[in-house]
Amino acid sequence: RYIATIPKRGYRLIAEVEFPGSAESSPATTTGPVKKNGRLWWSTAILAGAGLLLVLNLATLPGAKNLQVSNAKQTVPTKSSIAVLPFTDMSPAQDQGWFCDGVAEEILNKLAQVPGLKVSGRTSSFSFRTPQAELKTIGRILGVEHLLEGSLRRDGDQVRVTAQLLRVDDGFHVWSQNYDGDVSGVFAFQDEVANSIAETLELKPNLGDSPGQSSPLSLYPDFTAYELYLQARDLMQQKTRDSLMSALLKLEKAVAREPEMASAHVAIAETYMHL
Repeated sequence: RYIATIPKRGYRLIAEVEFPGSAESSPATTTGPVKKNGRLWWSTAILAGAGLLLVLNLATLPGAKNLQVSNAKQTVPTKSSIAVLPFTDMSPAQDQGWFCDGVAEEILNKLAQVPGLKVSGRTSSFSFRTPQAELKTIGRILGVEHLLEGSLRRDGDQVRVTAQLLRVDDGFHVWSQNYDGDVSGVFAFQDEVANSIAETLELKPNLGDSPGQSSPLSLYPDFTAYELYLQARDLMQQKTRDSLMSALLKLEKAVAREPEMASAHVAIAETYMHL
């Protein structure tokens, strides 16, 4: 609406312009280069273009996403609101980040089904993967009164998951729950966490297997296919050609085991789109 590109020259202001003190007080629409104070006009246009390019370049710098989050307008926390932070990988090899994200995201999706509960989106809450700010600051930025954080430690087919609900205003623990057992039992634990949080916040869970609310166990009976899907999702986040090709191979293996796994088919389409 305001700036046009002049090929091989730079940028041109195309907004309506008023000249203070002139006999004609009505704004004039500039359809060509402004001849009055032309040198000043071109200097302004060049500075405007340089500023625009600087903003675009800064947005692509590493850490720019966190900068935007940290400088975001802090909102007033809403009653009965929560953000699910990425779970910490405590595994010996530190190679289960993809599984941690899958567990946290599934809990987030379950909580989003609770009537009356405001849940911060995945993109916003997962931007605090290695939070440097205090929990009170994170809660204020995301506009929530509770934070769910947790950790996961996996050794072969055995896994230990810890989840704890924190109150933003004072940092006190409101609720916590642990799971120790076979890795496939994490599905049931995710349901328990979501139900327990809803009850703690005095909300109706409404997380049963009613139509449209199928449990992960019914959606992913083949746990290996689900693992392949989570690994592929993690690779897709890197958005390089090699990572996308690796993700595609894992997704194809997942649908070979689970032909009706809709989320894997969607991920395949997204991978081809990025490629």
